[in-house]
Amino acid sequence: MTDPSIVDQLNTLPFRPGVYLFKDDKSTIIYVGKANKLRNRVRSYFQKPDNLTGKTQQLVARIRDLEFFVTNSEQEALVLEQNLVKRYRPHYNVRLKDDKAFPFLKIDLKEEWPRIFLTRRVLEDGGRYFGPFTSPWSVRETLKVLKKIFRFRTCSKPVFDTASRACLEYHIGQCVGPCAGNTDKEEYAKIIKQVILFLEGKQDAILKQLRSKMETASESLEFEKAAAIRDQIAAIERVIEGQKIAFPVVGEQDVIAFAVEKDIAAVQIFLVRDGRVIGRETFTLQGVSSEEPTQIMSSFVKQFYSSATHIPPLIMLQYPVEDKANIEEWLGSRRGSRVRLHVPARGKQKQLVDMVASNAEQGLQQLKLRQPQTPSDLTAAMEEIKKALNLPRLPERMECYDISNIQGKMPVGSMVVFEIGKPKTADYRRFRIKMVTGADDYAMLAEVLKRRFKRSQAAEGGLQQPVIARPLSPQAQGEAIPVNPINYEIVEGSLQQPVIARPLSPQAQGEVIPGNPVNYEIASFSARPVYPERSRGELAEGPPKDAEGPSTISSPLRGEDQGEGVRDTSEWSKIPDLVLIDGGKGQLNAALAAMKAAGAEAVPAAGLAKEREEIFIPGRSNPIVLPPFSPARQMLQRLRDEAHRFAITYHRNIRKKESFASVLDTIPGIGKKRKRALLRKFGSIHGIREASTADLAAAAGMSSTLAQKVKDNLSL
Repeated sequence: MTDPSIVDQLNTLPFRPGVYLFKDDKSTIIYVGKANKLRNRVRSYFQKPDNLTGKTQQLVARIRDLEFFVTNSEQEALVLEQNLVKRYRPHYNVRLKDDKAFPFLKIDLKEEWPRIFLTRRVLEDGGRYFGPFTSPWSVRETLKVLKKIFRFRTCSKPVFDTASRACLEYHIGQCVGPCAGNTDKEEYAKIIKQVILFLEGKQDAILKQLRSKMETASESLEFEKAAAIRDQIAAIERVIEGQKIAFPVVGEQDVIAFAVEKDIAAVQIFLVRDGRVIGRETFTLQGVSSEEPTQIMSSFVKQFYSSATHIPPLIMLQYPVEDKANIEEWLGSRRGSRVRLHVPARGKQKQLVDMVASNAEQGLQQLKLRQPQTPSDLTAAMEEIKKALNLPRLPERMECYDISNIQGKMPVGSMVVFEIGKPKTADYRRFRIKMVTGADDYAMLAEVLKRRFKRSQAAEGGLQQPVIARPLSPQAQGEAIPVNPINYEIVEGSLQQPVIARPLSPQAQGEVIPGNPVNYEIASFSARPVYPERSRGELAEGPPKDAEGPSTISSPLRGEDQGEGVRDTSEWSKIPDLVLIDGGKGQLNAALAAMKAAGAEAVPAAGLAKEREEIFIPGRSNPIVLPPFSPARQMLQRLRDEAHRFAITYHRNIRKKESFASVLDTIPGIGKKRKRALLRKFGSIHGIREASTADLAAAAGMSSTLAQKVKDNLSL
C-alpha cells in the first residue's frame, strides 16, 4: 500500500528533466534515478506489483519519502545522478565498489622538473592525469615499466643543488640525475613528453623520435649515447610486443564487458590503441541482483567515465546501454568531440569484445576466491577433495610443504596448515635445512618431512594415539599381569620401546578396565589424525588390520578432555588427513619415502604440480586434473600457494639477515655486541657507511682504531 503522502507528492511532480531520490523510514537515501520527465518516471514505480521486478518491489515497499531536483537538460540530470550516487551510495543502485578512492597517475607539469606519482585526487591544476586504475598496485607496476624506460626523477626535492652528488638511482641507471646537473631542462622536458605519449598509447611516435636521435648520435660518433638509446628502443618494443592482440583493430577505443553472479559483477575494461592493449583494469559492481544487462552496462559507463581522465572516440560494449543518445552526448561534451557507443555483432570487433568478456569471467572467478567462504562452501570443497583423491576421511586438517633456496644456498622448508578449509597460522612451521648440501630439493623435502613426523612421535611420548598394547611378560614386568591385548592411550615412552600406558576410560573403551598405569609393549597402533572437535566418547571407524583385541579403537582425546596425569597434547602430535607437496611425481615419491621412514606411511599424501595444476597420488600413474574453477582445486591451490609464500618469505628474511650481517662480520674486532650497537645507533649499513669516524667511535664498545677499520672496510 503506497503511503498517502507519497501519492500527494506524485501529483505535484513536474514534466521536466531531473533527478529523484527515494528514502526509507529513517530518511536514508535508498535509490537515486534520473528522468526526462520526472512525473512519468517516478509514477511508473507505483503501479501493480505484478508489473515490477522483484528488486523494484522490494525498493517500493521501503519508500517512505521522495525528493527531486529539476535540471535544465537530461545531460545535467545524468551528471547530477552520478554525483549523488557517488555521494550517498544508495543500496538499490548499481554502484562501483570503493569508487571514491581510485588511484591515478599524475604528471605535475607546473613543477620545474616534473615528477610522476600516484594520487587519489583529480584537480583542475594543469597536471596530466591517467586513470582511474583499480588499485595502487596497478599504478606502481605501470611506474616500474615507465621508470626502466624513461629514467625520470621520483624524488620529492623541491630545489636542486647542481653542485651536490647524484643519488643512488642515477648511479644504477634509474634516473638522468637532474639533481646534480647531469641533464638540462630541455632534455628532461622531452623525457616527460615521451612518457605522456607512452601513456596515451602513442609508442610509434616515441620510437620514431628515438630512432632519429640514435642515428644522430651515431653519426656524431657518440656511440655510448647511441647504445643507450638503442636499449631504450628495445625496451619499448618489448612492451609493444606484449600489448599486441590476435585480432588487431584500427584506431583508439575502450572495450567493456562484464560477468555477473548473484549481487556482484566483475567488469573488465581494455584500453586499445592501434591494435595494442595499453591497459586493462577490473572493477567490481555491487547491487546488480535482478538487474538487466543493459542497466548494469549503463550504470558502469556513466560511473566510470564520470571520473576517467581520457575518453576515446569509440567505446565498444558487450551489451547496449539505456538512453544511448544522451550518454553519447554527455561523453562527447567531456571529450570535446563525438563519442560513439557500439555493440559489435560480427568481425574483429566482436572477437575483441568476446575476449574481454572471457577475461571478465576469469576476473569474476578470482573475485569469488577472495570473497569470504561459508562453512558449507568449505565443506563442499573438502568433500570434493576426498572424492577426487580417494581419501579415507574428510580432509579437515591439511598440511602443505615447500622448499625455498637459491642453488642450494640457505635452504629452508615450510609447513602450512589448513583446518576446515581455513589457514591455521598458529600451526605453521619453518625449517632450516641442516643435513643436505647442494641443490637437492628432493633430499631437502625428505628431511623436512622426517623431522616433522619424528616430532609427532616424540611429542608427549608418542603420537598421542590409542594403541593396541600387550602387557610385558612377567619376567620383564616383575609381576603376573593378564596378557589380553586391549586399547590403551600413551602416557610416556615411544613407539619403539615399552610405554607407560593407561587403559582408556569406560566411555571411550566400552567396558570397565583397571586404571592403574603399567608397562606395556605395543602390538600395533592406528596412525589416526587428532580431531580436536571430537569428544572422548566418540568411536573411530574400526581397528587396524592386525588388531587382536576388541574391535573398537577409540578416537584421540582432546587436550582438555585428557585424564589426570596425562600431559597436554603438542601441536606436533596432530596428524593430518592429507599431506600436500608442492611439486610433481619426484617430490611426492621423496616425501612418501621420508614419511615411511618416520612411521607415517598411513597418512594420505599428494603432489600438486604448478605448470598444469596436476595432482599426483600414490598408486596412480596418471595425474588427476580438476576443472579450473572447481572448489577443490581452488582450495588446494590456496594451500599450495600459502606454503610457497611462507617458504619464500622465510628464505628472503634469512638472506636479508645473512647479507646484512656479513658485511660487519668480516671486519676484525667487530663482534655481535659491537655490531648490534652500531646498527642500533645508525640504523643500517648505509647509515654506518655515511657516518664519520668520530661518530662511529662514539658508539658503545667502539674505539677510534675500530672506527677507522669499519670506515676502511665499508669503503671498499
